[in-house]
Amino acid sequence: MELEGRLFSHPFRKSGLRLLEGLGVGISGTVGSEYGTLGATQEPTLRAEGQQTFFTYLSGATADVTVLASGRHYRFSPQAYYFTGPLGVMAEYVSSTQDVRRGGEEARLTNTAWQLSASYVLFGGKASYEGLKPEHALNPAAGHWGAVELVGRYSGLRIDPNAFPTFADPTRSASSAESWGFGAHWYLSSNTRGAQCPGAAPLRPEATRMAQVHFLRIRGKELTTSPVHPRRAGLD
Repeated sequence: MELEGRLFSHPFRKSGLRLLEGLGVGISGTVGSEYGTLGATQEPTLRAEGQQTFFTYLSGATADVTVLASGRHYRFSPQAYYFTGPLGVMAEYVSSTQDVRRGGEEARLTNTAWQLSASYVLFGGKASYEGLKPEHALNPAAGHWGAVELVGRYSGLRIDPNAFPTFADPTRSASSAESWGFGAHWYLSSNTRGAQCPGAAPLRPEATRMAQVHFLRIRGKELTTSPVHPRRAGLD
């Protein structure tokens, strides 16, 4: 059983303060109980692009050597965004606390993750949480070129230090990871589907990705990996 809730507010939307009307703040959370088994541990495995595993809890042939969820699971996530004119900024933080056990060892581990993303519309529209909608569809004869925006994101993940070495192997699993990327989107119209790069997250229906680059840096007590192209990782 799990309970979840979310509150979100636009405190200045009708205040008359134009510079703050695009500010939104919120908080969400869950609380529940999870109990894993040898066949379904209820613990996440984190992977990069190409299914390269950079963090996994210890496992084996028996429950005595396998890390299992064993009790309460709490999630807490404050978030905020701000959009004004061509500029858009979004931020989010997640804390996930889980009771675990491995044989006779028990612990309450807290893993955290965060992300900060920003976008800037070069021409053709305004930044919006609902997504950029071009003021005019692509029509070169009329001097309309849709809309173009630049985007960037930085995110990070931190594993509870108490996970090592009892619940995770420091020679095989990272203690933290950072990901950053940037790109450009070309919106031809409000209803044109764009091309999608292999392995990338789905695009908004109205955007064509002109270019996008991602990097992932993984850090561990005894593990260091050079930047690779990542798959977005989160906390389950």
